Amino acid sequence: DVEAIVVRNMAQKTSTHKSEPLQVALQYLQSNYILPSFQRDYVWKMEQIEELFNSICHGYPFGTMLFWHIKPAAGSLLNESFYHFITDYYEGSNIQANTKIKLIPNVDYWVVLDGQQRLTSLNIGLLGSYFKRARYQRKDNQDYPEYKLYMLVSHDVDNPFKFIKVQYAGNGAKCFIDADGDKWLLVNSIFIAEKARDLEREFSLDEQMPLYRI
Repeated sequence: DVEAIVVRNMAQKTSTHKSEPLQVALQYLQSNYILPSFQRDYVWKMEQIEELFNSICHGYPFGTMLFWHIKPAAGSLLNESFYHFITDYYEGSNIQANTKIKLIPNVDYWVVLDGQQRLTSLNIGLLGSYFKRARYQRKDNQDYPEYKLYMLVSHDVDNPFKFIKVQYAGNGAKCFIDADGDKWLLVNSIFIAEKARDLEREFSLDEQMPLYRI
């Protein structure tokens, strides 16, 4: 089975380390980085994702990850079950979030053996949404309140990242000002922007704001 193959493969090969820009790594998550069937489900809470982003902002160690490189040929791993990473997460839902991937013969894939929770959290924070289950809400009901990750940019604070309910953030606006006068920027807007100057002009940001620490 796949678990036995993983064990044999990891015993035969030494690990290698490779650095990639975050944008490139997340592009791979949508295609070539995949999850094996024996990986546990995603379980992180919103507060844990916020803590991860704040830790990265402070330059704290991100931790190591373990990948298994495969290039399946016809009749080898093509019939095994592998899955895509999720972008939108429904907390505590019975609905299957990860979609199954059909492997293409002779294409390079990297199976994530350790690091799924962190990579999925980055994927959700930068590209997707967190749907928080209300107390006593049925697990098979997808009508969960939607939250998106924002960054406080009106003044410098130690922990600027926070999930905010979409309905309180101008229905998911790229930038909004809350009742206290604080300005929040959608993290996805920061991630997809080609230049920081573009964000400054679009949202009237100050050069000294913590946007530059990302």
